[in-house]
Amino acid sequence: MVKIVSTDFPIRVVEKTDFFYLFNTKTFETISLDKISIRIFEKIKYKGVCTNDELNQYAKINNVSEKDVWALIDFLQINQFLSVSKGLNYD
Repeated sequence: MVKIVSTDFPIRVVEKTDFFYLFNTKTFETISLDKISIRIFEKIKYKGVCTNDELNQYAKINNVSEKDVWALIDFLQINQFLSVSKGLNYD
């Protein structure tokens, strides 16, 4: 399970032909993501709390592995585009 702890930093998204640039206006970090990754990022960000089943569903819908989704979450967290708590039980 993943819970979004903080998205209080502003993020600007710029669309290019086959990828998107994300620019964090607080840290001035810029990264690029492909269309599949940006879709998964937006789902996770706006959902707030995602169960493992939901993450598996996002992976399946986008034809990627669950490992790819977790790698994306880790990448976004390392680059300060998400702050998350993983593996917690929210009953």
